[in-house]
Amino acid sequence: MRRVLWILGLAVLLSACSSLRLGYEQLPRLASWWVDDYVDLDRTQQAQFDRAWAQWQAWHRREELPRLQALLAQAEQGLKAGSLDTRALAALEAGLAQSVERSLAHLAPLATPLLASLSPAQWTDLQRAIDERQARWWREQQGSEDARRRAREKGFTRSLARWTGDLSRPQEALARERAAHWPVDLVAWRAQREQRQAQAVAGLRDWAAGQQSNGVRHLMLALNQVPGARSASEQALRDAVAADALAVVALAQAEQRRATAQRWAEWRQELGRLHVAR
Repeated sequence: MRRVLWILGLAVLLSACSSLRLGYEQLPRLASWWVDDYVDLDRTQQAQFDRAWAQWQAWHRREELPRLQALLAQAEQGLKAGSLDTRALAALEAGLAQSVERSLAHLAPLATPLLASLSPAQWTDLQRAIDERQARWWREQQGSEDARRRAREKGFTRSLARWTGDLSRPQEALARERAAHWPVDLVAWRAQREQRQAQAVAGLRDWAAGQQSNGVRHLMLALNQVPGARSASEQALRDAVAADALAVVALAQAEQRRATAQRWAEWRQELGRLHVAR
């Protein structure tokens, strides 16, 4: 449930694709495939979805891509100045959360007719698909602590490399060491996932009932983008990840910093080309 919602504000993260532009242009197809994994739409509903997504993405291209460009420029300047710290990172995260909230608010009236047309059986199918994925995730967590630790280390190093480019050996070693000691409470994590999934469904049902602002609030909670609503364990983990990411970036040599800044500049330029290509 969270994956497609993040698409709304994190288009910049499609940099993992060979082309940001290609990834952005494929969003309608990717979103349609994702929806199909959760609920079968009839022809009329699929047409509604296609129209709503096209309208939303035209707005996003026009209104939000320039804001994402500005966030990238802010990060780029901080990197060059050596001023990327927890406060700067929090400001970037807040800007991104605001983009997601605006995107959800614009999507709400477009999505309402489709969601209002879902039958009780389709809502049941949606909940069943969510429950099945949660059960599968929980089964995957039943391995050894060493296996979970290795998965955290791998995920952290890959995420950092996606943003900064290849890590040096000292950077990768530090990233793995830090990820190994994150304060992860598996039982609490399971409960938090279930709570966020319930909030996501509540948000969609709010939209189906025409309660758009309530739906946005529930979906922001589902995305864990309301800081004051996070549990102590969630906030502790987020703080640890942010501090560790900054520590790894701080180990970068001058040439790595220049390469990362160039990487971000290229993303920013491509976002600009996407904006003017509307």
